Amino acid sequence: MGRSTVHYADNKTNNALKKLHNKLRPAGTPVQRVEYIIELLLLRIFETKIKQDEEFKPLRKLFSADYVWKNPKTGTEESNENRLFSYLPTVSNEQILSELNDNFFPFYSNILHSARQAFEGNLPQKVQDQLVLIEEVFSNSNFTNNVNSGNLGEVISIVANDIEEARLLKTDLLGDAIESALSETGGTKMLDYSVHLTTFDNL
Repeated sequence: MGRSTVHYADNKTNNALKKLHNKLRPAGTPVQRVEYIIELLLLRIFETKIKQDEEFKPLRKLFSADYVWKNPKTGTEESNENRLFSYLPTVSNEQILSELNDNFFPFYSNILHSARQAFEGNLPQKVQDQLVLIEEVFSNSNFTNNVNSGNLGEVISIVANDIEEARLLKTDLLGDAIESALSETGGTKMLDYSVHLTTFDNL
């Protein structure tokens, strides 16, 4: 990524990332924890983009009551109003994990197919790049296998409330998330992970 170990985010954001690592500590190594943090950040960043970025706005129709999607996890046709990150803080702590596992991850791991129905013509390149990345991340996620529901409500609350919306699009927040684990693991492992996620710098 060509980044130093100095964080570029503000202190509040860095503190939020540290809190996320602490809350997720039982879920695995620093490398694993940063993967889970990035998955939640991706959900919030994506929702912010469809609200603010003109090129992403056609995707709003995927989350309207009129759009029907067949959930491969359940085999039923469903609407997507509750598949944006902002819905998660309203879910009880005990239900968040099943919500992610049954509703969020199946949708986002196959979002390109749905997105193509929302656009007339080809997807804008930056939209396609974002969605390809989202599909890859959520298709290979171990989040719901390794993260216990114990304090997941607190984790969601930190992502929702402790990171300002302006930071989501104007800073390399995902790069900062990766760097947040450098102090807890070997630099080589985190460098390897950073190289794999170089696309994040251009989100």
